Amino acid sequence: MKQLHFSIKDNSIGWLEWDQANSSINLISSAFLKELEELLTEIESSQIKALAVISKKANNFCAGADIKEFQHKQDYKQINSILQKAHLIFSRFEKLKLSKICAIEGVCLGAGLEWALCFDYRLAAQSKHTKLGCPEVHLGLIPGLGGCIRLPKLIGLRQALKLILTGKSLTAKQALSIGLVDEQIPSLVLKKRALELAQQIVKGKAPAQEKNSYKDKRPYSYWLEFFLKHIICFLSKKQALKKTKGFYPAPLKALQLIQKTCRLPLSEKTLKKESSAFIELMKTQESKNLIYLWSLMDKAKKISFSSKNYKPIQTTAVIGAGVMGHSISYLLADKGFKVRLIDNKPAALCQALKQTKKLLEKQKARGQIDSYELENKLNNLSVSQNFWGLKNFDLIIEALPEDLELKQKLIADISKKLSPECLFASNTSSLSLSELAKSSFRPSHFIGLHFFNPAHRIPLLEVGMTEAQKESFSQVIPFIKKIKKIPLFVKDSPGFVVNRIIAAYLSESLNLLEQGCEIDYIDYILREQFGMPLGPFELFDKIGLTVCLKTISHLEQKGCFFKTPDWTKNLPELLGEGEKSNKGFYIYEKEGKTVNPKTNKLKRTKEIKQIDDKQLIQQLVQKMWDEGQKLIQNKIVQSEEEIDLAMTLGTGFPAYLGGPMKYKKVQDGLS
Repeated sequence: MKQLHFSIKDNSIGWLEWDQANSSINLISSAFLKELEELLTEIESSQIKALAVISKKANNFCAGADIKEFQHKQDYKQINSILQKAHLIFSRFEKLKLSKICAIEGVCLGAGLEWALCFDYRLAAQSKHTKLGCPEVHLGLIPGLGGCIRLPKLIGLRQALKLILTGKSLTAKQALSIGLVDEQIPSLVLKKRALELAQQIVKGKAPAQEKNSYKDKRPYSYWLEFFLKHIICFLSKKQALKKTKGFYPAPLKALQLIQKTCRLPLSEKTLKKESSAFIELMKTQESKNLIYLWSLMDKAKKISFSSKNYKPIQTTAVIGAGVMGHSISYLLADKGFKVRLIDNKPAALCQALKQTKKLLEKQKARGQIDSYELENKLNNLSVSQNFWGLKNFDLIIEALPEDLELKQKLIADISKKLSPECLFASNTSSLSLSELAKSSFRPSHFIGLHFFNPAHRIPLLEVGMTEAQKESFSQVIPFIKKIKKIPLFVKDSPGFVVNRIIAAYLSESLNLLEQGCEIDYIDYILREQFGMPLGPFELFDKIGLTVCLKTISHLEQKGCFFKTPDWTKNLPELLGEGEKSNKGFYIYEKEGKTVNPKTNKLKRTKEIKQIDDKQLIQQLVQKMWDEGQKLIQNKIVQSEEEIDLAMTLGTGFPAYLGGPMKYKKVQDGLS
């Protein structure tokens, strides 16, 4: 089925509409390239003087290459052949003897942007949905269809390196400011402007073409970059290493390639250099792991639900204005839900409103929303000190501290005040949903929605349900899609998946401490040599010692498969609570942190052992693996893949390793 629909307007203007069949997005694929190649013959034989290309997809020009075409291919010669063919087609399109206009609304990423670079004019819709960028580094790759060669020539070395090395996307306004697009147009008149520009070109009245190179547009900046090329690349490399710690080879490979080719002319030879670098990265385990996680995330986003006529969730309430409650309420307000934040402490409510406004103002400063949207989102959030009017809400989320009696009392008090269709969700991270549901008048409408802190930034959401609550799936899934979370559906179990595995990891770090390993040594190895965002003892301090140890103890009592040394029970009294009290495993001061000297008083009952770096990592990962296997055996979660995705999204387990289960398999030679 065709996806490129070509017509001729006014006898001299080509009008090309892109609409990939059976898909909500457009992708650069083999089928697309074949159609484009056939279409080029027709265009070359026509008399048109201008060509305008638009997408018929809502908020999507092109989401990039169809990575699934490459995902399972091991024939790298074949992949290289496909890349070379694509280069020839794009170059042929670029050399058409007519003016080419690209009208971009929505995302224009990866290979989609690389095609857009072959146009003479790029018009971008002034919309929050418009994003332009090169996200290939997130898959352990680099742009492979000419982006590394064309982009520096269009926007200069510095801006090209920023886009390619970070994988960040630009708004239409940001893209205009660096010369990536030529005009920023209101969405409603984008197509009209594309046609108008084509008509101006035909009449010889077109505005000055911005297809000129960066050298022509900004000669002073070009020559400054020319003489400072090595310094710019050195600083870019230093920044990339600081961010990736050297675990991700793609940014360094891109930098090396761009440094060599940025002053060379666009040619078949330079494009082949890019293809070779792309293939080299495809062969790495890091890229395979990142693509593996991407495919899991893509699958999780496409979860389907029943078509029964359930009442959609529109109005929500969050009970508890602590750190977690406020974060959830901000997320819901930001995603367009009416949300009431309930707490009996006025100071907590005031702080929540203040923080919400601050976060929204940051969005505005980044150009993500305007003043009107800021006010609308802020008006979505209201606060209250009582439970009046709960029958008007579609979803209630409790975010109280992890205290079974406290939560049970709240559930019993308010469940009878809710409408029959209302869902009641607990944000519990360690308590049994079945035990909590016993306090509800309608257990079938009681579910677990475990958000991770901060809720508006971490994409994972653990959704826990008992057998009696399966009817609630179809009602909650559209809600999850709207707040843009990656759901992990789990069987009711204390700790669900992420907290249970993290508890095993933290518990084992205490065992390593008992065996003679030093606190800062363990943290250094896990953070700097393995890639965790924080070492285990830094994580203890970040969360709080009492909370961590209480959760670990609770999960131990519920039959989890790890054991913490007895001397850890009094750690908060001896060391402190962690970061919030400026004392824990570390002492926190303005100058930085140092190991708490009181840790020398810890009672270590085991004989001290010599453990090297590799053994230390393996011992901690083994505990994650063991706990993960028990979760699968007990059918808490369905697969190792779900565990890998959850641990990567929810805890920051190094993505380049593919998750703890994948990592263990690779180490054992099983994957």
